Amino acid sequence: QALVTSGKAKVGTMQYQIGESATTAPTGTWSDTVPKGKNAGTYYVWYRAYVGEKNFTEAECVTASIAKRSVTAVIVRSPPES
Repeated sequence: QALVTSGKAKVGTMQYQIGESATTAPTGTWSDTVPKGKNAGTYYVWYRAYVGEKNFTEAECVTASIAKRSVTAVIVRSPPES
């Protein structure tokens, strides 16, 4: 599922990246695609507006969470055989 709603930049293109924390921007590859999450947990989604090579806004972070699903087990007992 998408972790954030895509944003719109006044100039340029929005880019995203998942980081390891909310305080340190990631150093990997930025993408124009909104990141998706699969597993339950907390995700640190970093975003910036990209205008061109070495021309972009300072990256900022939002935290997104996927909750664990609750599972209900149903136990059906068979009557004992005679």
